[in-house]
Amino acid sequence: MRKLLIFIMVISMGMIFTACGSDESAEAPMSYTPADIQVEALDDGTNIYSVIYDIDPSDTDAWRDTWSGYDSDELCVNTAVDGIKACMDRDDWVENSAVIGYAGEALLKNEMYSYGTDYDFSYIQLYQLGIANDTYTLQGELEQ
Repeated sequence: MRKLLIFIMVISMGMIFTACGSDESAEAPMSYTPADIQVEALDDGTNIYSVIYDIDPSDTDAWRDTWSGYDSDELCVNTAVDGIKACMDRDDWVENSAVIGYAGEALLKNEMYSYGTDYDFSYIQLYQLGIANDTYTLQGELEQ
């Protein structure tokens, strides 16, 4: 009986330590990291930044699961904000530049998000499979 009680206590303690040791950072929203940033200078002195992510847009089922864009999904918003910040941190950044995030190679032009493309810098337009489906209103995330 005593061995059974010790065994139950050991199992209980193990379960308690497992529950207490959960990593909350694993639940934190993710963000994709740009694989490449390409810049095109326009005649008016602004730049268009194409932020390329290593995501395969040809698998549309996986694409819908990976990048929803709907309801300002945290993964989508964080990826867009981080991509825009990566452009703003560059030496060639100029005010009123546009940023467009793409999945896969630049030639595929599968748009994920855009910022400043209509000269309104108060929001990020989110896309899914190249179709605009949501807008995220910025709340100071890009302020330096």
